Amino acid sequence: MKNRLKGKSVLNDLSDYVVIDLETTGFNVNDCSIIELAAVRVRNNQIVDTYDTFVNPEERIPRAVTELTGITNDMVSSAPTIEACLPEFLDFIGKDILLGHNIASFDTSILYDNAMELFGRPLQNDYLDTLHYARHCELDVPNYKLETIQDYLNVVNEGQHRAVYDCIATHECYQKLKPLFIGIKQKASGNSAPRNRRQWTRFSEDTQSLNLLKGLLLGVTCDNVLTEAEVMSLKNWVDNNRQLEGHYPFDFVLSEIDKALEDGVLEQAELDHMLQVFSDVLDPVENFSEKTEEASTAISFDGKSVCLTGEFVHFEQRTELENILAGKGAIIKKSVIKALDYLIVGGNGSENWSCGNYGTKVKRALELQEKGSQIKILKEEELMANV
Repeated sequence: MKNRLKGKSVLNDLSDYVVIDLETTGFNVNDCSIIELAAVRVRNNQIVDTYDTFVNPEERIPRAVTELTGITNDMVSSAPTIEACLPEFLDFIGKDILLGHNIASFDTSILYDNAMELFGRPLQNDYLDTLHYARHCELDVPNYKLETIQDYLNVVNEGQHRAVYDCIATHECYQKLKPLFIGIKQKASGNSAPRNRRQWTRFSEDTQSLNLLKGLLLGVTCDNVLTEAEVMSLKNWVDNNRQLEGHYPFDFVLSEIDKALEDGVLEQAELDHMLQVFSDVLDPVENFSEKTEEASTAISFDGKSVCLTGEFVHFEQRTELENILAGKGAIIKKSVIKALDYLIVGGNGSENWSCGNYGTKVKRALELQEKGSQIKILKEEELMANV
């Protein structure tokens, strides 16, 4: 057995980390080569950057591996070797804590060996293995395979056994496992939480796919450069997910890509425009809320239909603001309808929002705007001058 001086295993509640995943020519840590290498950087529990590359193993990929992963010899024939791409990968992960499924015995060991053999550089990042982490959670599952945990937590993996998709799915699983984690000492003392406790909202497959699209958009926009290859990758994804038509931000992305590719040529101006659009749709409350002169002058709520969403900075209870607005003649609505005049978004957001930095009501308002509705979205700070 090799003596690997790796970092330590942790079982912490992390908000900043890098998820890693490898695809390889086999399943023996000491006798396999990397064919795909991926990492997803997470800050404040949100994906902010991605790294993904095929790797030329300089050997034939076994048929069983191709059947499992879909990765063929042709797909890796022109890819960089591990010697060429590993330095860039190591720079990407930096000194972050690494997160992944079964990485304690597999991924980190393979990376450690390659880094040492090629560059004399040991991989000594601390790491959190979600396989071990899940075993300290209250889960009613037959095993702790990634696929099993995904199904149990209702996490959709758009590309099982493809490295970057496994990274995204592992990140989503970890975020849903955190409320269920029973600390080792607490578990040993018998003070565990009730079995099968749920502290998250189960989102639909469409919502999870839309969140995956957000992750992909974050990945292609985080460096403020959009390339033709990234656009074509997004086009492939949207073409394979047409069931999401009618949902925000899918229609925005689809429309921009179709317009740009209408003449078969991607010009730099089109890439720059798409980069701005894709960046904007990731934070619609900030970028699409009402920022006209109306937001800084008196807004009349008399006779206007108003709906509230999120938690508010200046009001402990949402009903406080509802009563104030009702006193100004507003008609309070509990849901977003086509005839709504204002959707007001609380400055504290909500940890239960299905889309991270916005929720179902904002999403619905944006979809109705696309269909001609005149709904105006107001942030709490833009509202305060008028109440």
